[in-house]
Amino acid sequence: MPNYTQNQILGHVSTRIVQLRNDAPHPARHSDFKKKFEAMIYNRDNLTPYIIDSVHLPDQLFEIIGRIPDPDLRRRYLVDAQIARERWRRGVMTPDPNQQYINLTSRVKSRVGSMRYIPGEVFRNKLHCAFVGTHEYAYRFAGVGAAVGALQNYGAHSVVTDGGEAPFRDREQEDGEAGPGLYFCKPIKVGQAWALAKPSPAAPLPTLATRLLERAFYSNNPVRVLRKRGTRRTDFAPVVGVRYDGLYRITSKVGLELDSAGNTTRIAVDTRTFRFRLQRLPVEQDNGVPFIAIRDRPANRTQIRSLDRPSYLWD
Repeated sequence: MPNYTQNQILGHVSTRIVQLRNDAPHPARHSDFKKKFEAMIYNRDNLTPYIIDSVHLPDQLFEIIGRIPDPDLRRRYLVDAQIARERWRRGVMTPDPNQQYINLTSRVKSRVGSMRYIPGEVFRNKLHCAFVGTHEYAYRFAGVGAAVGALQNYGAHSVVTDGGEAPFRDREQEDGEAGPGLYFCKPIKVGQAWALAKPSPAAPLPTLATRLLERAFYSNNPVRVLRKRGTRRTDFAPVVGVRYDGLYRITSKVGLELDSAGNTTRIAVDTRTFRFRLQRLPVEQDNGVPFIAIRDRPANRTQIRSLDRPSYLWD
């Protein structure tokens, strides 16, 4: 509707809201509901801040979603509405993940906690995550690597997992509504060989990334978990981009003893390679978003196409 006036678009959006309200309680109309809902959320209806404020759109959407009888569908739509509300609150109308934070004048300083990000938000890559503050890695700590973000006095506050490199693939385990338990391992490597766990000239001390994860473990601090598409497809990884999965807590660490090829030979007490287990915080402590509502994100074709195309901003 590029040639329509603002008042005409406002009338169209108001009509769309009535249609959504009428379709929401009826499972047989879900296909029509989905098309109309996504047209609004993903901005094919030419929304503007004036229109959003005029019709109180976020409140209207939450009320409409509450009418959906299927709890799983209701939770998935709520995630869309929450993410859209935060985007509109920032004054960003485009749903393109590459341009969600183009109005930022400088890189956001990473902080602990959720930083008001909603589980299910998708970013292009780790550079994008670093700019918006969800995952700040080697900018501040040389030698940490790109998988662990940290603040010096706090320890690790974020990790990015892509499934891992054999034999240290990050194992995932479905663990109820809260989501999967993540086994996260960042071993050390010397040249082309994995370092031995026992003291030797070739085996340095535990990596800084490991020490920062230990600090978060002993202080019981929450850690943001982001998942990205890796070489190994898992049941929980996104098809494209980097998805913020929510706040986790490190619940345990286990030492691993390795041979020179990096194969796990046995569980060791005195070692420098650890596997950390992270468990998602309860839903009520994570913006009310259960993992089942976000495990398939991104699923919208518009978003997937945007993330698949080259980006001059982040590539």
